[in-house]
Amino acid sequence: MIAAGHRATRAVLFSLFALFVLVAAGDARAATITGSVRNEAGVGLANVDLDFINLCGGDNIFLAGDKSAADGTYSIVVPNGTYDVHYTPSAGSTVAAADRHDLVVTASADLGVTTLHPGRLVSGTVKTPGLAAAVGVDLKFVDRATDHRVYLSKDVTNASGQYSLRVPPGSYDIDYRPPTALAFVDGERLGLVVGASDIAGLVDTLRSGFQISGTVQDKHNTKLKNVDIDVFDQCTGKRIPTAHDNTDANGNYSIMVPTGTYTFNYDPPRCVAVAAARSTNVIVDRSRNFGTEQLADAVLVSGTVHDHTGQPCVDAKLKFYDATAVGAPRQAATNDRTDATGAFSVYLPTGTYEINIEPPVGVVDQVGHIASVGVSGALNVGVVQLTAGVALSGHVVGPGSAPALNVNINVVDSQTRAAQRLAHDDTDAAGDFTVVVAPGTYDVQYDPPACDGLAPTSQNSRTVSSATTLPTVALVTGVHALGTVVDALSAPVPNVDLDLYPAGTTAKIYTPNDQTAADGTYDVLMPPASYDVKYIPSSTTRLRPAALLGAALSSTQTLPTVVLASGWFVSGVVRDTLSLVPIADVAVDFYAPGSPTPLWTPHHLTGPTGAYNVAIDAGTWNIHFTPPPGSPYGPAWRMGIAVSADTPLPEVGLAVVPVDVPASTSAPRALAIWPNPARGSIRMTFGPVDGDADLSILDLAGRRVATPWRGRAASPVTVQWNGAGDDGVRLPSGVYYARVSGRNGLAFARRLVVLK
Repeated sequence: MIAAGHRATRAVLFSLFALFVLVAAGDARAATITGSVRNEAGVGLANVDLDFINLCGGDNIFLAGDKSAADGTYSIVVPNGTYDVHYTPSAGSTVAAADRHDLVVTASADLGVTTLHPGRLVSGTVKTPGLAAAVGVDLKFVDRATDHRVYLSKDVTNASGQYSLRVPPGSYDIDYRPPTALAFVDGERLGLVVGASDIAGLVDTLRSGFQISGTVQDKHNTKLKNVDIDVFDQCTGKRIPTAHDNTDANGNYSIMVPTGTYTFNYDPPRCVAVAAARSTNVIVDRSRNFGTEQLADAVLVSGTVHDHTGQPCVDAKLKFYDATAVGAPRQAATNDRTDATGAFSVYLPTGTYEINIEPPVGVVDQVGHIASVGVSGALNVGVVQLTAGVALSGHVVGPGSAPALNVNINVVDSQTRAAQRLAHDDTDAAGDFTVVVAPGTYDVQYDPPACDGLAPTSQNSRTVSSATTLPTVALVTGVHALGTVVDALSAPVPNVDLDLYPAGTTAKIYTPNDQTAADGTYDVLMPPASYDVKYIPSSTTRLRPAALLGAALSSTQTLPTVVLASGWFVSGVVRDTLSLVPIADVAVDFYAPGSPTPLWTPHHLTGPTGAYNVAIDAGTWNIHFTPPPGSPYGPAWRMGIAVSADTPLPEVGLAVVPVDVPASTSAPRALAIWPNPARGSIRMTFGPVDGDADLSILDLAGRRVATPWRGRAASPVTVQWNGAGDDGVRLPSGVYYARVSGRNGLAFARRLVVLK
């Protein structure tokens, strides 16, 4: 023991000597950091201990003279690097500890005044599952508003399992982290509100679980230190608190996890050029060693995020999705939030990514997006400026009006079905949510965790033009519809989409996870009721759809096996008659001769290239080509088409229908917009209009944001507009109105949806 003590002393002395040499030599690798620590009255606080946590390696570095003087000032020599700084007040102080995040030290600097605020005493007891005192338990307080850990002092239980510490006012989730000597899972207390009074008498208990261990290394078999192991419940998506979840110097870890199915994240320190990793569907039902997790080499992707005003967006979260893999799975990433300057630096494996930038809670900006970013080496994506949006809030309850937690919120455009990218889109412990969207009309979808047994639901056609609070949603306990879909040879059919309608209606209900699996089976959760169930095969197969009408589902049950018949493909292309430009979203419908009702063909719209490929039954058909709503084209027919095999048809041309307006009127009588919704150029046809006129674009507040045309329109006019506002910048996605104004204030307007 004496020898070990001497070695430790020598190590400390050597560190001090090395630091002294750096400073004495004026080495640029160290700097002097000064400042002062005061209370709210401005009085300097003595003996406040300053700890610098190196964010590159995750270690608390040893520093000399790291306490404040009698007047609260300090002057500390610190090696260059990026740090979190902890301010710990002296014993007996009535102020709470504090911290400063992401301090970059490259030169001597004065940090100014750090104010320590009064804290309330929070005290209690932590027990083991056997109700014995839990000794040495570390308390981690997480601010619910920011989702960041709040640094506190004296946060370890004593020999009686008791603790007493100063906490700033706020709302917190508490993680009770047992020492390695106690083989228990962390305890939790959610939503503790610390207000104007001290809190005493809290009692919380650790949980039982299983020991999960393993090793983390890079692809060169180098053991990795301080890799953070995060565990997420596969059902709720909630992070499971785990003490001692960083690897040691040998790359080893050992954590306690309760029974369940989880996603494991392996997050390396921010300065190590390896990629984070994610393992899904990990079942924990016994103690196990997971062996070695090998992290891939990575390159640095950096950039800066600004809010819609052009100011740095602090604490924005970046999410990366592999654009080359089926379903675009999310790539795990370390250090994936912006710093105080809005900058980020994230290590990623080489590849192509879709990047979402989620602003922090309270920032009314939409989620930013960068499409198809190719990463083959170090890359700076530059400045990404977010777009302003509007807040959409709501409250979700379950049976008995209890708040529904972790309900996922999806917002889908009611017309285009385009999904809004959302941040903070799960309900909190009170059942509340607030997401930010572009102005528009939406279906809002509510998807509760499957393990809760609550049926999903939606609120449809909700117009959002300013901050909006939706009516409370009440979820009910759902029932499962089980079954199998096969083809005529009894082979299972995967990827069949199930659409469910209350029996006898055309109002489809929201049912996520409603496709058949690889073995043709399905399991759909819905509210108890009677339904018409429609089975829609993939557009890539020539299988025809089928329906099961009036299925009464008052409890979970297995429906009869559904057999899909095979049809024949009829294919072709639809173009503009004059320009030969392909026309998208043309409905291609098949009528039996003499029948007023078209054949049910789910995949019957032309794509971006104007192409269609529709599976139909054998027979003779009259085919109707209906242009999309708002387009200037007229419909077309192809009559008497005999189908007994796959049948390619000659190209179909649609002609623009002339605008027919009485010459005696001064008001514009027609305004055709195509395409609508539009991602690129937009064609608008109108007129004639007597005298001077203009074509303007208005937002939902009635403000003019663009003027694509001014002039005279004695005959119909067609204007090609690029979607830009009067400032030359393309308008944000959303709902607008195109208005033609003529003489005497007469006007005609149409709704217009602009997509980016």
